[in-house]
Amino acid sequence: MTQRLFSVIVLLALMLTGCRAESYTMRSQSYYDLFDTLCTFQTYDLTEEEFTRISNGLYDQLLAFHEEVDIYASHEGVTNLYDLNQAAGGDALPISPSLMTFLQFCQEAETLSLHRVNVMIGSVSSLWKTAIEESRLPDADALRAAAEHTDIHSLVLNEEAGSAQITDPQASIDVGALAKGYAARLAKEYLEAQGVENYLLDLGGNVYAYGQPLGTGRTSFTIGLQEPDAPDGTYYTTRQVQNEAIVSSGDYQRYTMIDGVRYHHIVDPDTLYPGTLHRASTIIHEDPAIADMLSTATFLLPTEEGEALANSLHATVIYYD
Repeated sequence: MTQRLFSVIVLLALMLTGCRAESYTMRSQSYYDLFDTLCTFQTYDLTEEEFTRISNGLYDQLLAFHEEVDIYASHEGVTNLYDLNQAAGGDALPISPSLMTFLQFCQEAETLSLHRVNVMIGSVSSLWKTAIEESRLPDADALRAAAEHTDIHSLVLNEEAGSAQITDPQASIDVGALAKGYAARLAKEYLEAQGVENYLLDLGGNVYAYGQPLGTGRTSFTIGLQEPDAPDGTYYTTRQVQNEAIVSSGDYQRYTMIDGVRYHHIVDPDTLYPGTLHRASTIIHEDPAIADMLSTATFLLPTEEGEALANSLHATVIYYD
């Protein structure tokens, strides 16, 4: 599964050329303290006052979710995933309805992804995170021992009580394969409620495009897919996207080379080692959360199985091998 610190892909919107009509002003806002990545919101038909209000509201929405799903630090007034990991093996903790809904999605994703996206893989992913940072392989026995503590059923949710619990004291949750896509889903819902009709949202490579880039002469957004090992901004293909998310998982950003072998962060729960079937997998789907999940799942599946899974969920998959 994709255990990224919320950004492992380079998936950038191509520069939109053409003359912009005077009646449309492209406005853009960047957020630097969400999900440990650069996030941007871009739109075309809002007044400055409207854009300021909506972009500030969007930031507040995303920040609240960021604090709830943070596995690295606690936040005042919030019971988050860091707290849940710290309490593993102990009593259940009260959580917000929004975090409950996200964790229910995480449980569903384990089945939907054919068991390739399991948020309870934290005991294994943490070993690989340290290994990549230190350019060494994790101990094989330690990986096997950690794998004994990745059962999705150790995450127990009680919707009636509004509580969550990790029953295994050696288990931990890591939502890196799902959090940004789910955040984009929340952003989409917020912007829809605000009546925003044309925008581009990029949460560290999890891109959602809605409507059209007004004033450019285009009816959809042109998205470029980064070519692995090439300089940033080198695309091996482009796609036209409208009212859809486009998300990639790949082996070419967070990795280390050991004895000429590339070891990256997307760990196959079956082998406990990084997936080697593809260089990258890109998903196009109307739901950003499903797209994020599928980008990891298809990256770890053989081509035919990945395509079948994507088709079953009405998604398009693009492989780079």
